[in-house]
Amino acid sequence: MAAPAPNGDPLVAPMDGWFLHGKFFFSSGGDSIRIKGLRKRPRASIAFFVSEKLLINAHGPAVLMFRGHPDVGKIDETFKDHYGSSAFDWSDEGVYVRLDADRFFTYSRTPKEFPV
Repeated sequence: MAAPAPNGDPLVAPMDGWFLHGKFFFSSGGDSIRIKGLRKRPRASIAFFVSEKLLINAHGPAVLMFRGHPDVGKIDETFKDHYGSSAFDWSDEGVYVRLDADRFFTYSRTPKEFPV
């Protein structure tokens, strides 16, 4: 996942996330450097490995969903079911980020395995 630092520098680091209902989600603490950067410049990019043979890159607006956000319920439930906890359990400033991708690119070393 790539997001801007508060000063605009790019930050790239692995994140555990979900692809749910056509959107990418991940979570963090609201005081993290990545979230501070997204507050100023709310765009991000992700590399999502569907399998060893297929990669999706997605780029677009990042929506910060703090406790009380109207769309946070389903992703919070998904994280609780899978991890046994919620981003809101980790800190008072826990946050989910939804990537509303406006650009997608794919890559495969074996493209014939993924016909159009």
